[in-house]
Amino acid sequence: MRRMKMAATIKLNPQRSWDWKIAAYLFLAGVGAGAALVGAVAHLLSPSFTPLMQTGLWIGIPLVVVGILFLMWDLGQPTKFIKALNKPGTSWIARGSWILTVFLVLSVVLFGLWIWPFTVLNTMPGAVAVLEVLIAVFALGTVVYTGLLLGASKPIPFWSMPTLPLLFSVSATATGMKASSLLLTLDSLMRGTALPDIIATLARYIAIVIALEIAVVVLHLWGTHQTVTAKFSTLRVLRGPLATQFWLGYVVLGLIIPLLAETLVPGAGAGSEALWIMVAAVLGLIGGFILRLTVVSAGAKTPLPTMGGEIAIPANM
Repeated sequence: MRRMKMAATIKLNPQRSWDWKIAAYLFLAGVGAGAALVGAVAHLLSPSFTPLMQTGLWIGIPLVVVGILFLMWDLGQPTKFIKALNKPGTSWIARGSWILTVFLVLSVVLFGLWIWPFTVLNTMPGAVAVLEVLIAVFALGTVVYTGLLLGASKPIPFWSMPTLPLLFSVSATATGMKASSLLLTLDSLMRGTALPDIIATLARYIAIVIALEIAVVVLHLWGTHQTVTAKFSTLRVLRGPLATQFWLGYVVLGLIIPLLAETLVPGAGAGSEALWIMVAAVLGLIGGFILRLTVVSAGAKTPLPTMGGEIAIPANM
């Protein structure tokens, strides 16, 4: 008898378990923690960056809280979020939830004792510095975690690349700086005062971080060509159904235009400086969300090996 062979076919399915709510959670947590991280590090280096640190707290606390609400929404009910805290040894959602919780507690303590309703820490710079170091540590843990959460999904090679935590960390830093720049600019416009020197300093560093982000996203997309499943995800991003939101929403609106705008800020006149800052910040923040939405949507699961070939993992598993 002739031995019959079953044809090996591979059908790749984009994942459907996580959607825009997880992208919003990752984005808001990244922006909030990024703003606090940049503010804490800058203020530790120089007291002149006090407004940047305080702005980072104004941004970080509410955005992280709203981000957690999106996570609860995705989980279906608040009790699932509380249960997730009980499994830090096995769940990246649990580890991240603890990191976010500690970050929020420390931030609220510093905010409440330094900005409002109390100002007792104004005469205790040492205590402020200790809290800022702790906030910086947990803010860094938050921005890195936003990439590790997806990377923990091993059957999805596009997410498990080691470059993804780096990409999300750089993006969180950039969007955090843009959010701080936007808030400081709006505050100056509302008060009718000149833009603080911090704005020009931020513009220079934002341009550097954006350039770094471009390099990292290129590296990530190049690296995802190493496996069939990851390449499938990459092609969906570069010239498939996700191409428009990636190229137009993220690359053009989120990276190129903000990079050009930030480079124009130092030489812009007093009348146009604020406009360029706000354009760069708003488009950069939109691009940061689109990046995470694109990454989440692009994930595809590695097929399970079988005796006659491979079977794709269902998209909703």
